[in-house]
Amino acid sequence: RTSKKETMDPQGEFRFERMPEAYPTGGYKCTLSEEAIQRQSGAVWDMLKQFGFLALSSFGGGGGDKDLIGISLPVRIFEPRSYCQRVVDGFWSAPLYLKTAAEEAQAENHLEVMKNVITFVISGLHATCSQDGKPFNPILGETYQAKYEDGTDVYCEQSSHHPPITNVELVGPENKWRLYGYGEWKAALKIASNYVEGWQKGPLVVEFNNGTKITFSLPKVFFRGLVKGDRVIEYDGTIRFEDKKNDLVCDLVFNPPDEQPQKSGGWMSSMFSSKPKRPPTDYVKGVIIGKGGKQLSKVEGTWMGNLEFDGKKYWNYKDKHTLYAPTPVDNPLPSDSRFRQDLVELQKGDIDSAQDWKNKLEAKQRREKGWRNEGKEIRQRMDGEEPEKGH
Repeated sequence: RTSKKETMDPQGEFRFERMPEAYPTGGYKCTLSEEAIQRQSGAVWDMLKQFGFLALSSFGGGGGDKDLIGISLPVRIFEPRSYCQRVVDGFWSAPLYLKTAAEEAQAENHLEVMKNVITFVISGLHATCSQDGKPFNPILGETYQAKYEDGTDVYCEQSSHHPPITNVELVGPENKWRLYGYGEWKAALKIASNYVEGWQKGPLVVEFNNGTKITFSLPKVFFRGLVKGDRVIEYDGTIRFEDKKNDLVCDLVFNPPDEQPQKSGGWMSSMFSSKPKRPPTDYVKGVIIGKGGKQLSKVEGTWMGNLEFDGKKYWNYKDKHTLYAPTPVDNPLPSDSRFRQDLVELQKGDIDSAQDWKNKLEAKQRREKGWRNEGKEIRQRMDGEEPEKGH
């Protein structure tokens, strides 16, 4: 639990620095143009019409949840990038913190390796809060190849259409470190609560050439203010970082609950005492635990700008770090995201042509899915099995 003394200064203000985009109560505030807001709100109402929810009560009373995966959305709310390209946005600091972690791994400083991997993950979350629109859903077999300026290679591939699964791999210079894993993206529209809840199901692994592996999964993300109110993006839940080889684990909690000590003085005292401020929802806190349950290091801060271990700064958004962005390679595979015709047309600014191509590619995927299912049923019959239905 969170102690007010640890997180708030004597004036009752949150003691960790946060970037200008931080929302007062927590999260990343999106500053969209009026045109962009109207465009996205219109797309939300298009979704509601698909679900038949317009006959239900208004937001804030009634409604339900609806799975967004598989819903075809209008191209006007998209950005000219595929999810294969966008998935690496949160990895901007890999050339910085994973490089340092690799050096610590060579020196067998296992605790410092864990600290730098945690810093890498937390420092990247704000960079995932893109305001440019929804990325295109990757096509089965779609790939993306890029390279960071330090020589880190980036590889992404869409390995499954239904459910949608994206594989990713980053290889550091001289193979001193690798990041790899996959994510099955899920999203649900919370009709009554005016937000979308999303999460990426699947592990990610950072591996070093001394055999150390640290695994983790990303937390849930909430897109609030979908139709009314401020647009705010928040992360919530717990990330477990685990290094089995060196017996290290850290459960990093987002928006941890407050410690509320019992107050004396009865109801009269509570009436006239002001309620203390609580930390913003982007506050994170955890402890790195070693062998035998020994507490080795305390971590806390905010994914909106600052992270400390035992009071020592490891990341602050004001530091003059390069915000690394991968550069697409010159000769990618023909399956590269940049060759998608709907994406190309949107880059040109031709919305109608982009929508037409998007419809064609989605129809093509549905046909191919049907062929795969037919082939699977034929193989099952040949093997004497009862064909599965509904796939």
